[in-house]
Amino acid sequence: MGPALGMAYSELLPYATPGFVAFGAGSLLTGWLGDRWSRRHMMVIFFIGIGAAMIAVGFVQTPLQLGAALLLIGIFASIYHPVGTAMIVSYADSLGREMGLNGVWGNLGVASSALVTGVIGQYLGWRYAFIIPGIVTVLVGIAFAMLVVHEDRKSSKQAAAQARVAKQDMWRVVVSLLIVVIAISTTFNAVTVALPKLFAERLADFGQGGIRSARGQSDNRHHLRTDLSRNRRCYTSRIKGYPVAGDIVIDLCLEEPVQHCHAAAYGQSRATD
Repeated sequence: MGPALGMAYSELLPYATPGFVAFGAGSLLTGWLGDRWSRRHMMVIFFIGIGAAMIAVGFVQTPLQLGAALLLIGIFASIYHPVGTAMIVSYADSLGREMGLNGVWGNLGVASSALVTGVIGQYLGWRYAFIIPGIVTVLVGIAFAMLVVHEDRKSSKQAAAQARVAKQDMWRVVVSLLIVVIAISTTFNAVTVALPKLFAERLADFGQGGIRSARGQSDNRHHLRTDLSRNRRCYTSRIKGYPVAGDIVIDLCLEEPVQHCHAAAYGQSRATD
């Protein structure tokens, strides 16, 4: 994506930040709409809206278009948790089981997203990594609209106990929720985005350092063997009549101890040592 738009990775992050903020802050509004209007309709909007926004990312040509499309993704993504979780809590027969299934599928999605995105991006390009999941999400939204009926707000399964807050204290609740939601969502998404790049940079430096260390170690071994060869010839000439035994003695007395000292200095050793 960066080379296609002529920008570095760090330059693209500001265009993604509004989407992260919208993902957290928008939860207050979408949750309120789900309660006042329709959770089922909000979920339909979620699937079709976020799918269309993902497809739009695949066709962006400028950084501003990218930022606008990612903002839309954040806005539509903010629907899921306050509305979808409320639907499960309100209509589940076995709440623990239903919440567990929801958590399993949610974590599987997070775990597999990097793999799916990487495979599609590797073979088809980064644009298709947005377009293909977007099309699938829109199709899921259409299926959801056809299969899920509108909820009955008068049903006895609706949560009966609701917290009551005095009107004069409501602003404190809103501000507290806003701070918590923004902090959690921003931190989660920032870590999710930043950590892979951080690991890539650190591992690249580690790899270069390992190559330099290996080259230096190889050069040191070369000089070590050259010096030992000279010493071997010198000492072997002094052991009259036992040239072969002299070589073995010199190897055991000089080369192996020095090799182990060298290994200790570098934290490595040969398999034959």
